[in-house]
Amino acid sequence: MNVLLVDDSAPVRTRLARMVREIEGVVVVEAAGADDAFALLDAVAFAVVVVDVHMAPRSGLELLNALQGSDALLVAMTNEPTETLKQACLARGARHFIDKSRDFHRLAEFVRTAMS
Repeated sequence: MNVLLVDDSAPVRTRLARMVREIEGVVVVEAAGADDAFALLDAVAFAVVVVDVHMAPRSGLELLNALQGSDALLVAMTNEPTETLKQACLARGARHFIDKSRDFHRLAEFVRTAMS
């Protein structure tokens, strides 16, 4: 199963990738931003797409908009977990909303669920 991790912070991507790669049967692909993700989405089918909401020059919300209606499990994550932002992500198709400061570990749970 292919998982795309989109975050403009290399340390965050590395930590996420390490955690998800521990799950048997998962192939992790990393993107440093929305532009990189758009290029990858044209080439690879992803079962799970994890999107950092606050990126530049294109935001994770823009990426979620583009992925709306896809078969992929969409997971949004941020360091600013306001209820307004959560609702904006869910309205764009995210099934899960992760607070990077508290819920980082839950990503592995979401990926395992997508595999079953």
